[in-house]
Amino acid sequence: MARATLLLLLIPLVAEALAAHHAPRLARAPAAASSARRCARAPAPVASTTLDPNSERVNVSGEDLVVAGAASAAPAHGPLHPLMVLWRFSRPHTLIGSALCIPALSLFAAPAGMAAPALVSTLVPVVLYATLPSLLINIYITGLNQLFDVEIDKVNKPKLPLASGEMSIPAGWATVLTCLALGVGLGLAPSPLASPALLATLLGSVFLGTIYSTPPFRLKRFPLMASFCIMSVRGALINWGFFQHAATTAFGAATLPAGRLAALTGIYVSIYLYICLYLSISIYIHMSIYISLSISLYVYS
Repeated sequence: MARATLLLLLIPLVAEALAAHHAPRLARAPAAASSARRCARAPAPVASTTLDPNSERVNVSGEDLVVAGAASAAPAHGPLHPLMVLWRFSRPHTLIGSALCIPALSLFAAPAGMAAPALVSTLVPVVLYATLPSLLINIYITGLNQLFDVEIDKVNKPKLPLASGEMSIPAGWATVLTCLALGVGLGLAPSPLASPALLATLLGSVFLGTIYSTPPFRLKRFPLMASFCIMSVRGALINWGFFQHAATTAFGAATLPAGRLAALTGIYVSIYLYICLYLSISIYIHMSIYISLSISLYVYS
């Protein structure tokens, strides 16, 4: 079971690294802008233009060009297109990472020697209850970041829904505020599957995600503070919160095995520190470090 749990913990980290490694860099934008300015300064060629009304083509200096109109109209979208836009708005690599780390951390909280059927029946409802508000808060955080970065994303990530115009700004705000209300509401609900640790994790994530993206704080402008926010949520808060939530709600443990949790948190704080501060290195070296640290965690466990 330890090996399976470590595999679940490894997958979201690899997804984070892949997304960070292959993301386009904003630094490329000035070169593109400079090229556009050079093109704008170049004199436009003089050409004779004739229109053939029967063929819907324009003849420019002897070359046929298709007229922009019905032929270049936007393609029709299927009924599932709004859901696909919402899926891309949610930043799926972060959503998948959150969905995988919750059951993995909950398994680490399970007492040794517990039979598999009892473990599954005890853990599944607790994990599902924690996962739903966590994914909603995840969408709130990533969506908020996009709402305050629309102009940057038009250059850096033009295929994101807000930058491409597939989702309007009011729709983006409606989405993030609805996810925030539902996520916090589930954390506050008087349910036997809720816990103070789950609520603290949700509220802590909301707080750090908000000051990361929004003025006047906008901590993402400062590399060290941005790294602090990411490490605090992904490296420390999530590890403590979901471990404690499962330990108290599913297994009735009032206290945590401090050494085990400290090792888990320390290792993944280190991983996210590395992701935040040293992204330009080869993805293969990323993978080697993740595997090495996960083996260390396995040996410790």
